[in-house]
Amino acid sequence: MAALFSLLAAAALAADVGIVLGAGAPPEGWANPILVQRVCRGVRAYRDGEVKRLLMSGGYTSGHIAEAEMMRAVAVAAGVPAAEVSLEDAAVNTMENAAFSVLWAKSRRLRSALVVTHASHLPWAGETFGRAGGGYWTSLSTASADGTPPCLPAGRALPLSTTAEMLIVDVTEAEPFEAILDRPADVPSRALVEAVLSAASAYRAGAAKRLYFALPEPSTGTFSSGRGSARGHISRTELARVLASAAGVAFDDIYISSGRRMGQIPGSVEPADNPWLRIPGARVAIVSTPEQRAWWRAHFKTGLNALLPPPELLDR
Repeated sequence: MAALFSLLAAAALAADVGIVLGAGAPPEGWANPILVQRVCRGVRAYRDGEVKRLLMSGGYTSGHIAEAEMMRAVAVAAGVPAAEVSLEDAAVNTMENAAFSVLWAKSRRLRSALVVTHASHLPWAGETFGRAGGGYWTSLSTASADGTPPCLPAGRALPLSTTAEMLIVDVTEAEPFEAILDRPADVPSRALVEAVLSAASAYRAGAAKRLYFALPEPSTGTFSSGRGSARGHISRTELARVLASAAGVAFDDIYISSGRRMGQIPGSVEPADNPWLRIPGARVAIVSTPEQRAWWRAHFKTGLNALLPPPELLDR
Protein backbone atom coordinates (compact mmCIF):
# COMPACT_ATOMS: atom_id res chain seq x y z
CA MET A 1 0.00 0.00 0.00
CA ALA A 2 2.88 2.37 0.84
CA ALA A 3 4.42 1.71 -2.56
CA LEU A 4 1.13 2.57 -4.25
CA PHE A 5 0.91 5.87 -2.37
CA SER A 6 4.51 6.65 -3.37
CA LEU A 7 3.70 6.08 -7.03
CA LEU A 8 0.59 8.25 -6.80
CA ALA A 9 2.55 11.01 -5.10
CA ALA A 10 5.27 10.90 -7.76
CA ALA A 11 2.66 11.10 -10.50
CA ALA A 12 1.05 14.09 -8.81
CA LEU A 13 4.41 15.88 -8.57
CA ALA A 14 5.38 15.23 -12.19
CA ALA A 15 5.31 18.32 -14.40
CA ASP A 16 2.72 18.27 -17.16
CA VAL A 17 5.45 18.66 -19.75
CA GLY A 18 9.21 18.70 -20.13
CA ILE A 19 10.17 21.42 -22.62
CA VAL A 20 13.50 20.67 -24.27
CA LEU A 21 15.12 23.68 -25.92
CA GLY A 22 16.89 23.27 -29.23
CA ALA A 23 20.48 24.15 -30.09
CA GLY A 24 20.75 24.42 -33.84
CA ALA A 25 23.97 24.68 -35.79
CA PRO A 26 24.93 24.13 -39.43
CA PRO A 27 25.18 21.91 -41.34
CA GLU A 28 21.62 20.97 -42.14
CA GLY A 29 20.39 17.81 -40.47
CA TRP A 30 23.24 17.57 -37.94
CA ALA A 31 22.13 16.46 -34.48
CA ASN A 32 24.97 18.21 -32.70
CA PRO A 33 26.23 17.08 -29.27
CA ILE A 34 24.58 19.99 -27.40
CA LEU A 35 21.21 19.22 -28.96
CA VAL A 36 21.55 15.51 -28.23
CA GLN A 37 22.58 16.08 -24.61
CA ARG A 38 19.47 18.21 -24.04
CA VAL A 39 17.26 15.55 -25.58
CA CYS A 40 18.86 12.88 -23.40
CA ARG A 41 18.17 14.96 -20.28
CA GLY A 42 14.55 15.24 -21.39
CA VAL A 43 14.42 11.49 -21.99
CA ARG A 44 15.76 10.90 -18.49
CA ALA A 45 13.12 13.23 -17.03
CA TYR A 46 10.42 11.25 -18.83
CA ARG A 47 11.80 7.88 -17.73
CA ASP A 48 12.21 9.01 -14.12
CA GLY A 49 8.68 10.37 -13.91
CA GLU A 50 9.73 14.02 -13.59
CA VAL A 51 7.47 14.90 -16.54
CA LYS A 52 4.41 13.33 -18.11
CA ARG A 53 5.36 14.07 -21.71
CA LEU A 54 7.93 15.99 -23.76
CA LEU A 55 7.75 19.06 -25.99
CA MET A 56 10.69 19.66 -28.33
CA SER A 57 11.07 23.38 -29.04
CA GLY A 58 13.20 24.58 -31.95
CA GLY A 59 12.51 25.86 -35.44
CA TYR A 60 14.10 25.83 -38.88
CA THR A 61 17.42 27.42 -38.02
CA SER A 62 19.46 25.52 -40.62
CA GLY A 63 17.76 24.15 -43.72
CA HIS A 64 14.50 22.29 -44.12
CA ILE A 65 14.75 20.08 -41.00
CA ALA A 66 13.66 21.78 -37.76
CA GLU A 67 15.61 21.36 -34.55
CA ALA A 68 12.44 19.99 -32.94
CA GLU A 69 12.12 17.33 -35.65
CA MET A 70 15.66 16.13 -35.07
CA MET A 71 15.05 16.13 -31.33
CA ARG A 72 11.89 14.05 -31.59
CA ALA A 73 13.70 11.54 -33.83
CA VAL A 74 16.44 11.13 -31.21
CA ALA A 75 13.95 10.82 -28.33
CA VAL A 76 11.97 8.15 -30.18
CA ALA A 77 15.19 6.31 -31.05
CA ALA A 78 16.01 6.41 -27.32
CA GLY A 79 12.73 4.65 -26.55
CA VAL A 80 10.21 7.39 -25.74
CA PRO A 81 6.83 6.61 -27.37
CA ALA A 82 6.25 8.94 -30.31
CA ALA A 83 2.79 9.80 -28.98
CA GLU A 84 4.44 11.30 -25.88
CA VAL A 85 6.71 13.67 -27.84
CA SER A 86 5.25 16.84 -29.36
CA LEU A 87 6.81 19.53 -31.55
CA GLU A 88 7.06 23.27 -31.35
CA ASP A 89 8.91 23.91 -34.60
CA ALA A 90 8.61 27.69 -35.06
CA ALA A 91 10.92 29.19 -32.41
CA VAL A 92 14.34 30.49 -33.43
CA ASN A 93 15.36 32.08 -30.10
CA THR A 94 14.65 31.68 -26.38
CA MET A 95 11.90 34.29 -26.27
CA GLU A 96 10.06 32.44 -29.03
CA ASN A 97 10.69 29.10 -27.30
CA ALA A 98 8.88 30.50 -24.27
CA ALA A 99 6.06 32.27 -26.11
CA PHE A 100 5.23 29.43 -28.48
CA SER A 101 5.47 26.81 -25.72
CA VAL A 102 2.89 28.72 -23.70
CA LEU A 103 0.54 28.82 -26.68
CA TRP A 104 0.98 25.05 -27.09
CA ALA A 105 0.35 24.45 -23.38
CA LYS A 106 -2.69 26.73 -23.21
CA SER A 107 -4.37 24.82 -26.01
CA ARG A 108 -4.02 21.66 -23.87
CA ARG A 109 -4.67 23.26 -20.45
CA LEU A 110 -1.24 22.26 -19.14
CA ARG A 111 0.06 24.50 -16.36
CA SER A 112 3.32 22.99 -15.06
CA ALA A 113 6.59 22.59 -16.94
CA LEU A 114 10.22 21.55 -16.60
CA VAL A 115 12.50 23.50 -18.96
CA VAL A 116 15.59 21.59 -20.13
CA THR A 117 18.68 23.37 -21.41
CA HIS A 118 22.34 23.79 -20.46
CA ALA A 119 23.51 25.48 -17.26
CA SER A 120 24.88 28.58 -19.00
CA HIS A 121 21.47 29.11 -20.61
CA LEU A 122 19.30 28.29 -17.59
CA PRO A 123 19.09 31.76 -15.96
CA TRP A 124 17.92 33.45 -19.15
CA ALA A 125 15.62 30.56 -20.10
CA GLY A 126 14.08 30.41 -16.63
CA GLU A 127 13.45 34.15 -16.53
CA THR A 128 12.01 34.20 -20.04
CA PHE A 129 9.70 31.25 -19.46
CA GLY A 130 8.63 32.72 -16.13
CA ARG A 131 7.43 35.89 -17.86
CA ALA A 132 5.86 34.11 -20.82
CA GLY A 133 2.12 34.40 -21.18
CA GLY A 134 1.91 36.89 -18.34
CA GLY A 135 3.18 34.32 -15.87
CA TYR A 136 1.01 31.51 -17.25
CA TRP A 137 2.80 28.61 -15.56
CA THR A 138 1.56 27.68 -12.10
CA SER A 139 4.68 25.56 -11.58
CA LEU A 140 7.90 26.08 -13.51
CA SER A 141 11.24 24.40 -12.86
CA THR A 142 14.45 24.00 -14.83
CA ALA A 143 16.93 21.19 -15.41
CA SER A 144 20.52 21.35 -16.62
CA ALA A 145 21.59 19.01 -19.39
CA ASP A 146 25.27 19.33 -18.45
CA GLY A 147 26.86 15.98 -17.78
CA THR A 148 23.92 13.98 -19.12
CA PRO A 149 25.20 10.66 -20.51
CA PRO A 150 24.20 9.38 -23.96
CA CYS A 151 20.73 7.87 -24.12
CA LEU A 152 20.78 6.05 -27.47
CA PRO A 153 21.24 2.30 -27.07
CA ALA A 154 24.24 0.56 -28.58
CA GLY A 155 23.57 -1.12 -31.89
CA ARG A 156 24.16 -4.80 -32.47
CA ALA A 157 27.66 -5.75 -33.56
CA LEU A 158 27.98 -6.31 -37.29
CA PRO A 159 30.07 -9.36 -38.22
CA LEU A 160 32.49 -7.48 -40.49
CA SER A 161 35.45 -9.60 -41.51
CA THR A 162 37.67 -6.57 -42.16
CA THR A 163 37.54 -2.80 -41.93
CA ALA A 164 35.15 -1.32 -44.47
CA GLU A 165 36.13 1.93 -46.16
CA MET A 166 32.44 2.41 -46.86
CA LEU A 167 29.60 0.72 -45.01
CA ILE A 168 26.44 0.96 -47.08
CA VAL A 169 23.17 0.65 -45.19
CA ASP A 170 20.15 0.01 -47.39
CA VAL A 171 17.28 1.70 -45.54
CA THR A 172 14.52 0.43 -47.79
CA GLU A 173 11.49 -0.73 -45.84
CA ALA A 174 8.79 -2.95 -47.28
CA GLU A 175 5.95 -1.33 -45.37
CA PRO A 176 2.56 -1.09 -47.01
CA PHE A 177 1.43 2.48 -47.44
CA GLU A 178 -1.47 2.02 -45.02
CA ALA A 179 0.93 1.12 -42.22
CA ILE A 180 2.60 4.55 -42.18
CA LEU A 181 -0.29 6.93 -42.83
CA ASP A 182 -0.24 8.25 -39.27
CA ARG A 183 3.54 8.28 -38.70
CA PRO A 184 5.20 11.68 -39.12
CA ALA A 185 8.31 11.73 -41.27
CA ASP A 186 10.55 12.58 -38.31
CA VAL A 187 9.45 9.48 -36.36
CA PRO A 188 11.80 6.60 -37.25
CA SER A 189 10.67 3.00 -37.35
CA ARG A 190 12.40 0.57 -35.01
CA ALA A 191 13.91 -1.17 -38.04
CA LEU A 192 15.55 2.07 -39.15
CA VAL A 193 16.76 2.87 -35.64
CA GLU A 194 18.35 -0.54 -35.25
CA ALA A 195 20.02 -0.35 -38.67
CA VAL A 196 21.48 3.11 -38.00
CA LEU A 197 22.67 2.31 -34.48
CA SER A 198 24.39 -0.88 -35.67
CA ALA A 199 26.19 1.07 -38.38
CA ALA A 200 27.15 3.79 -35.90
CA SER A 201 28.49 1.14 -33.52
CA ALA A 202 30.70 -0.26 -36.29
CA TYR A 203 31.95 3.25 -37.06
CA ARG A 204 32.81 4.04 -33.45
CA ALA A 205 34.63 0.71 -33.14
CA GLY A 206 36.75 1.53 -36.21
CA ALA A 207 35.22 -1.31 -38.26
CA ALA A 208 33.76 1.17 -40.77
CA LYS A 209 35.37 4.45 -41.80
CA ARG A 210 32.37 6.01 -43.56
CA LEU A 211 28.64 5.35 -43.66
CA TYR A 212 26.35 5.62 -46.67
CA PHE A 213 22.59 5.43 -46.18
CA ALA A 214 20.99 4.49 -49.46
CA LEU A 215 17.62 3.97 -51.08
CA PRO A 216 18.53 2.16 -54.28
CA GLU A 217 16.29 1.64 -57.25
CA PRO A 218 14.55 -0.59 -57.90
CA SER A 219 13.49 -0.95 -54.29
CA THR A 220 11.04 -3.50 -52.96
CA GLY A 221 8.36 -1.63 -54.85
CA THR A 222 6.17 -0.48 -52.00
CA PHE A 223 4.85 3.03 -52.19
CA SER A 224 6.54 3.93 -48.92
CA SER A 225 10.01 2.68 -49.78
CA GLY A 226 11.60 6.10 -50.28
CA ARG A 227 9.75 8.07 -47.67
CA GLY A 228 10.07 8.62 -43.97
CA SER A 229 6.28 8.35 -43.86
CA ALA A 230 3.20 9.52 -45.66
CA ARG A 231 3.38 12.84 -43.80
CA GLY A 232 6.22 15.30 -43.73
CA HIS A 233 9.20 16.43 -45.75
CA ILE A 234 12.11 14.39 -44.38
CA SER A 235 13.35 11.44 -46.38
CA ARG A 236 14.36 8.20 -44.72
CA THR A 237 18.03 8.73 -45.60
CA GLU A 238 17.99 12.21 -44.06
CA LEU A 239 16.42 10.77 -40.94
CA ALA A 240 19.18 8.14 -40.86
CA ARG A 241 21.81 10.86 -41.09
CA VAL A 242 20.26 12.73 -38.16
CA LEU A 243 20.30 9.58 -36.02
CA ALA A 244 23.83 8.59 -37.06
CA SER A 245 25.17 12.02 -36.13
CA ALA A 246 23.32 11.78 -32.80
CA ALA A 247 25.03 8.43 -32.23
CA GLY A 248 28.49 9.94 -32.60
CA VAL A 249 29.32 9.60 -36.30
CA ALA A 250 31.22 12.59 -37.69
CA PHE A 251 28.93 14.48 -40.04
CA ASP A 252 31.56 14.53 -42.81
CA ASP A 253 31.70 10.72 -42.72
CA ILE A 254 27.98 10.32 -43.46
CA TYR A 255 26.77 10.10 -47.04
CA ILE A 256 23.18 9.75 -48.15
CA SER A 257 21.20 9.28 -51.31
CA SER A 258 18.85 12.22 -51.04
CA GLY A 259 15.52 10.45 -51.54
CA ARG A 260 13.92 13.85 -51.22
CA ARG A 261 10.72 15.27 -52.59
CA MET A 262 12.17 18.77 -52.77
CA GLY A 263 15.39 18.32 -54.73
CA GLN A 264 19.04 17.84 -53.87
CA ILE A 265 20.98 19.41 -51.04
CA PRO A 266 24.74 20.00 -50.69
CA GLY A 267 26.52 16.92 -49.44
CA SER A 268 23.94 14.47 -50.76
CA VAL A 269 24.79 11.90 -53.35
CA GLU A 270 22.67 9.62 -55.44
CA PRO A 271 23.29 5.86 -55.66
CA ALA A 272 24.54 6.33 -59.21
CA ASP A 273 27.35 8.56 -57.93
CA ASN A 274 28.87 5.66 -55.98
CA PRO A 275 30.90 7.71 -53.46
CA TRP A 276 33.02 4.65 -52.60
CA LEU A 277 34.60 4.95 -56.07
CA ARG A 278 36.38 8.08 -54.84
CA ILE A 279 38.42 5.80 -52.55
CA PRO A 280 41.00 3.75 -54.51
CA GLY A 281 40.57 0.05 -53.84
CA ALA A 282 37.81 0.68 -51.33
CA ARG A 283 36.57 -2.27 -49.35
CA VAL A 284 32.79 -1.99 -49.24
CA ALA A 285 30.35 -3.75 -46.95
CA ILE A 286 26.60 -3.69 -47.55
CA VAL A 287 23.89 -4.13 -44.93
CA SER A 288 20.56 -4.94 -46.55
CA THR A 289 17.48 -7.09 -46.38
CA PRO A 290 17.52 -10.39 -48.28
CA GLU A 291 15.07 -8.91 -50.81
CA GLN A 292 17.54 -6.14 -51.71
CA ARG A 293 20.67 -8.25 -51.81
CA ALA A 294 20.28 -9.36 -55.42
CA TRP A 295 20.14 -5.72 -56.53
CA TRP A 296 23.35 -4.85 -54.71
CA ARG A 297 25.13 -7.96 -55.93
CA ALA A 298 24.30 -7.01 -59.52
CA HIS A 299 25.18 -3.35 -58.96
CA PHE A 300 28.70 -4.21 -57.88
CA LYS A 301 29.31 -6.13 -61.10
CA THR A 302 28.73 -3.09 -63.27
CA GLY A 303 31.05 -0.29 -64.42
CA LEU A 304 33.90 0.79 -62.18
CA ASN A 305 32.31 -1.07 -59.25
CA ALA A 306 33.58 -4.28 -60.83
CA LEU A 307 37.18 -3.12 -60.25
CA LEU A 308 36.73 -3.08 -56.48
CA PRO A 309 37.13 -6.08 -54.18
CA PRO A 310 33.80 -7.96 -53.95
CA PRO A 311 31.61 -6.31 -51.31
CA GLU A 312 30.83 -8.05 -48.07
CA LEU A 313 27.08 -8.65 -47.76
CA LEU A 314 25.49 -8.57 -44.30
CA ASP A 315 21.94 -9.02 -43.03
CA ARG A 316 20.12 -5.97 -41.78
